[in-house]
Amino acid sequence: SPCYQRIRPRGLLTLLRILSSSALQREAQILALTSATQQANQALRQRWQHYAREQPVSISNTLRQLLAASRYRAPLNLPNTAVLLLASDQDKLVNAQCSAAIAQHWHCSIQHHPSAGHDLTLDDSQWVCQQIQAWLTTKRLLR
Repeated sequence: SPCYQRIRPRGLLTLLRILSSSALQREAQILALTSATQQANQALRQRWQHYAREQPVSISNTLRQLLAASRYRAPLNLPNTAVLLLASDQDKLVNAQCSAAIAQHWHCSIQHHPSAGHDLTLDDSQWVCQQIQAWLTTKRLLR
């Protein structure tokens, strides 16, 4: 996928802004970037801020993770096991077309959530579990 899909330009600007924020502001901004449903969840934001105080992530480590993500290339060979991909159409960080391209290349299943953000398990963990259960049930029926 092209770089502008792997990280949306607006998401990149937000990430750059996050890097110059205080640790506590950073967590609220990350939550706003990765979640479509939890931005107003004060308890969650406070818990994340607590984690940031207890186990801070350095800016240099954050930059290394972004660099690693930008260099990642999915294997060209098809996985030798069944794969289910989950993507969100409202992801503010990564375009869901990236997952669709992998699914097409690997000939694997993909399900799109219409309203969750980048962190699907945070925004709609029940949907994620339902998709996995349905996929596993289908795999068992095909055996």
